[in-house]
Amino acid sequence: MNRIAVGAVAGLVLALVVSFSLTGGAGRVLVPALLNAVAGAAVGFVAERSGSRALTLLSGVVLGLLAWWFVGRGSGSGNTALLVGALVGLSIGAIVSFRGRPTRRGTTEP
Repeated sequence: MNRIAVGAVAGLVLALVVSFSLTGGAGRVLVPALLNAVAGAAVGFVAERSGSRALTLLSGVVLGLLAWWFVGRGSGSGNTALLVGALVGLSIGAIVSFRGRPTRRGTTEP
């Protein structure tokens, strides 16, 4: 599975876990899950193209902040949503960068 798919799945799973723990129900889970899946796919794309772990982590934080800013704007708890977004985005970036570099034909990963 490539990094884009890993980022999308990581964003989806983390958003579901965080949303269920914060709201306690399934009523307001769909929007954060979809926003984080898209943000995770974008972080995976950055990881594929750049190969830099620092840039992957930074893009994870920025895209996580942006995704949860939309969630916080709708719920009225902006500062909490920004903190959660930064942590979720950093987690997505770490998961995507931890996956390692893609192998090339004829070479092996260290």
